[in-house]
Amino acid sequence: MKQTNILLLLISFTLLVNFNNYIDSDETKDIKKIKAITKRIESEKQLLEEKKNFIELKKNLSIFFDSSKDNSILLGLFQKNVKQMAKESEFKISNISWGEPTVNKKLNLVILPLKVVAKSTPYAFGLFSKKLLDYKKLIKIDMISLRKNRKEIGYNMYLFAYKKLNQESKNEE
Repeated sequence: MKQTNILLLLISFTLLVNFNNYIDSDETKDIKKIKAITKRIESEKQLLEEKKNFIELKKNLSIFFDSSKDNSILLGLFQKNVKQMAKESEFKISNISWGEPTVNKKLNLVILPLKVVAKSTPYAFGLFSKKLLDYKKLIKIDMISLRKNRKEIGYNMYLFAYKKLNQESKNEE
């Protein structure tokens, strides 16, 4: 009788230990799945919010230059504004030249390029780039190259602004 009681006790103890471990391992798997799903939901919410922001950005045409104006007038205005921002931030521009405006039919945009050659300190470049970001029109800084001088850094870069294609220029092409 004693042996059967001990045997039953061992069997019940074994079942209890195995059952508890099984529940614990399942709970940890479930907790890991819940955490993974929660992260995925958060990232999908963030992507959805960015998509909404992009749609709102697309609707907001004030970030583009006026499509009814000539490209050379807009390039002149763009150049004038860049020079003003550089002056305010003490970014020393030595040369600005216009590039040939190009058409991106997929995006329905005309790209207005400026090539900027400047010498300045990194701090002044930071102030200048902040002013570019705060500008009311969309500006892209691209293909920047740096060269170090004695006290300053030389900057060669392209700045791109955009204007929407108007219906008349679409029909001509």
